[in-house]
Amino acid sequence: MSKKIRGQCLIIDNEKFINDILPFREGSKIDSNNLDILFEQLGFRVTLRRNLNYNDMMRTINNFSDLLDHSDAQMCGEFTCKIFLKKRVTLRIFLFLFLVVIILSHGEDGGLIYASDGREVSTEYLLRRFNNDSCQPLKGKPKFFVFQACRGEDVDYGTIPELERTDSRVCIDQHDAKSFSKPVTTIAKDPSWEDMVILFATVPGFVANRNLYRGTWLIECLCFVFMNHAKDMDLRDMLDEVAKRLRDYESEQGFKQSCSYESRHFYNKLFFNPGIAIDDKD
Repeated sequence: MSKKIRGQCLIIDNEKFINDILPFREGSKIDSNNLDILFEQLGFRVTLRRNLNYNDMMRTINNFSDLLDHSDAQMCGEFTCKIFLKKRVTLRIFLFLFLVVIILSHGEDGGLIYASDGREVSTEYLLRRFNNDSCQPLKGKPKFFVFQACRGEDVDYGTIPELERTDSRVCIDQHDAKSFSKPVTTIAKDPSWEDMVILFATVPGFVANRNLYRGTWLIECLCFVFMNHAKDMDLRDMLDEVAKRLRDYESEQGFKQSCSYESRHFYNKLFFNPGIAIDDKD
């Protein structure tokens, strides 16, 4: 009996850079190996690529939708719940095809990550390749993206609770939508950006931390939380738990790190490894 695949997972790990144009990301292979094991155990078909130059990254991203086959797609949209009377046990089975894309590399502020030849790749471009306009096979299916990369050069040294913040700067980005009325149309439309959750290793402007022997802080937290809670927590709850664990990390130099995630029209509860949740109350 063939194993049913819950979804596709693409991991791109840029650890080495051509002619040392960027520093060697020692410890990154630990991350990609752990992620490979994690998502395979969660029932994903994992594609792992290492040290891709710009052209290879573009080719891999642009062609990845071709890896989706019809046998996977037929699994979508079915949910079964069974309750066993002897014990209060709920069996949740999500037969979803969904996509996971994880990029491990150097990065800069402005949503840029680096290929192994030092060329910049826009995270928005990568996300656009999987939206409803560009990737019809994934329309209506959950898509989870992780960008493990710096987003600037600032270092988070944390704050001392007793001290008050003396520098308060507010940046307001407004878009004046003069017409907010519902458009009149005879064709039902879906938004281009839908069913996406995007996790960033850090907040804009700041570096992301990496341990030479254990890998990056974010991926270590993510693997721990997903391995232990994929059966009983939905995606958003797990990401909140990842953020809580990451909050406790601190380097010998006093460095801290805060991750961030956003959703784009994602409003469902998504369980990565729906298993058996047992309530032993008698």
